[in-house]
Amino acid sequence: MMLSIVGLILPSFCIAQTQTIDAPESVEEASNVIFSIITRLPSKMKEIWQNEVLPLWAKIGERVSNWWHSSALPWLKNIFPTIKSWLNEAVNWLSDIWKQKIKPWIQNILDKIKSFLGKEIEQRKPELKQEFEKEKQEIKKEIPSLWQKIKQWLR
Repeated sequence: MMLSIVGLILPSFCIAQTQTIDAPESVEEASNVIFSIITRLPSKMKEIWQNEVLPLWAKIGERVSNWWHSSALPWLKNIFPTIKSWLNEAVNWLSDIWKQKIKPWIQNILDKIKSFLGKEIEQRKPELKQEFEKEKQEIKKEIPSLWQKIKQWLR
């Protein structure tokens, strides 16, 4: 639908033009036309930029600024306390879940691990003491020989 409207309306715009441009008859005339276009182009671009583009963007900026200060900013100022209260409620809810459900469950597991390890340590205490005594005796035997090696090395 849109394409058919555009296809019917756009060609009629060329009929509405009042000024026609004839094709140049010589190469010199063509170069003069091109030269005149090239020389006028920067000033026309500057004119379009200053008289049409910049004012349009200034209006857009002014409208956005007015919208921001009249609509968006007051809405945000009103919604932030609501969001803050929602976040506080969520934090309190999660804190309650932690305190009532998760922390006791983890504490129970840690208590079981501690009691199991405590029993294991008590069962192995005599073995550990024997191992410790053996290590002490071995170190006492090795120290004199180690000391001799250090003396020889320093000589």
